[in-house]
Amino acid sequence: EVKNPELTPDMADEKLGILDIKVDIDGKKIVDVEMQVSNEYNFKERTMTYISKLASEQLRAGEQYKLQKQIIAINILNFSYLDRNAYHSVAEMRYRKTKSEEYVELNIKPEEEVLTDTFEVHFIELEEFKKKNPDCSTKLAQWLWLIEGSEEKMAEAAKENKEVKKAIDELEKISLSPEERQRYEDREWAIMRYNSEVRANYEHGHKAGEEFGKKQGIEIGEAKGKKEEKARKKEAKKKK
Repeated sequence: EVKNPELTPDMADEKLGILDIKVDIDGKKIVDVEMQVSNEYNFKERTMTYISKLASEQLRAGEQYKLQKQIIAINILNFSYLDRNAYHSVAEMRYRKTKSEEYVELNIKPEEEVLTDTFEVHFIELEEFKKKNPDCSTKLAQWLWLIEGSEEKMAEAAKENKEVKKAIDELEKISLSPEERQRYEDREWAIMRYNSEVRANYEHGHKAGEEFGKKQGIEIGEAKGKKEEKARKKEAKKKK
């Protein structure tokens, strides 16, 4: 069941979040699917904020914590983001390895490794996916090739997966609509303008930082030079 994607803030000063897709699966799982084109360097923090909010909005006063649904975040990124050798990385809440000085022999085998399966976060990096260039043997690869847009791979995926074929047929219908085409072009233009603004702001900030650094360096250098000159004069007077 596709749900309202808006995360309503509890307080007036809280941030309002809008998810790309929010889905309830069998009343047991809440899935947030996010697709991000540009790297804003804050996606880890953003996804943690979203899943925390999805968890907190479920339970009401007097309800048992065990009624908590599993929260799954799927982040599909059109850029390289994580320092990992994978295009699909899954994170969950696990215990750290026990330090030797904190170890107690309690004859517990095997030990618990996962704190909770309530939270599960997926990062899928399309840049790394394309470098791997996998075939269409898995459902994940089939859907990712559809998202990536390679016609040859999409055709292969459609042969392997009837749901992908259904999605492609629907996309073809949409592409014939002038309204949808205009929406697509507007979105592409907005993305291009955003990237241009980010780059311009970066270059402006970089230049301003360089100028500030030079100014600070000159001021520090002058102050140090004056201090050293003063010390030399003082030493020269002592020798006289």
